[in-house]
Amino acid sequence: KTKKAVQDACKELHYVPNISARSLSGYRSNSIAVIIPDISDPNYASMCAAIERCAADCNFHILLIDTLYDPDFELVAITRMLSHKVDGFLIASCSLQAQEQHASVLKDTPCIYIGENHNSLCSYVESDNKGAYGAAQYLYHLGHRRIAFIGGTYGTRTFDLRINGYRRFMQDNKLSCYEIIPRQKMCNLSNWYTEEITHLLTD
Repeated sequence: KTKKAVQDACKELHYVPNISARSLSGYRSNSIAVIIPDISDPNYASMCAAIERCAADCNFHILLIDTLYDPDFELVAITRMLSHKVDGFLIASCSLQAQEQHASVLKDTPCIYIGENHNSLCSYVESDNKGAYGAAQYLYHLGHRRIAFIGGTYGTRTFDLRINGYRRFMQDNKLSCYEIIPRQKMCNLSNWYTEEITHLLTD
């Protein structure tokens, strides 16, 4: 009877629980901090939408922060979210160097890293990047033999996995590799790509 009376009063008064106050009392906040480097990136946008739907199904909500690839702000964002008593983190760090600074701040707070920028000591989810091998294989089955790898950024884990998959397929099938990859940052990168691809097509 007491429980029903309280529920009826809550309904009549349009009572909304104060989650922050509950977390201060030792309750879970039912919130997850999601920290990403660029929400305008379609990959991160679709990922965040999926995370939010899944969190809602589990009666959680997310607090999203876009760091704009700023490692200093990334660390500030983590500290800020800890002050909100979040139950855990999902972090797509902007760099491996930035990620290595997180441990001293996160301590025992549950955290899963998304993507490539993490060390081997943390929990993470990333693509296995077998697609490059599969893409080359698909083109091969269509009858193509001069298959080029275009694009990428040297020094990233994703790039290494993708180009290694491409090279492995080409070597497995005794085909020559054709790689169009900028070795340094360029102002007119699109023009450079166009010239390199045109040269390859006319070679």
